[in-house]
Amino acid sequence: MISVTLFVGLFDMRVMQAAMNKGPDESKSGDLLYDHLDGKDELSFDIMADAGDCGNSTYAIAPLLAQRSLVVKSDDSRLIFPGGELLLIGGNLVYPNPCSFTYEQHCFCPFEYALQPPAWYMPEHITLENPELPLGVSELRQYSRPQCFMIPGNHVL
Repeated sequence: MISVTLFVGLFDMRVMQAAMNKGPDESKSGDLLYDHLDGKDELSFDIMADAGDCGNSTYAIAPLLAQRSLVVKSDDSRLIFPGGELLLIGGNLVYPNPCSFTYEQHCFCPFEYALQPPAWYMPEHITLENPELPLGVSELRQYSRPQCFMIPGNHVL
């Protein structure tokens, strides 16, 4: 509940209301809690905001976010930054019309083109009925690929 208390003003309230108004039979205990990364000593993450302003601008950044590491040359040295284990995308995810078509074209496709999807990926699940866990994974802690969380709203980050 701490995250809700701290960040409730930053969320698109329609999404928050839908999540909080589930009846006891509609939700499992802890289904909104993602604590699978809490045992790590370090966590690298990437943040991207207002990704949906244009598919082209999202695609320009998506290959960088898809890399397992980023090498930055500085004078005589090289700095190597690990790719994020977590990608947080917020703000305008699709603009100006948030419908299934623009979510697919402006939000999902640029990332799909930049980082080929895993073997269990099914295109028909791109926006609806997304499986909670990939095939062969019984809990989220076992999943080793980067994970993405999206927070829709206007300028949340």
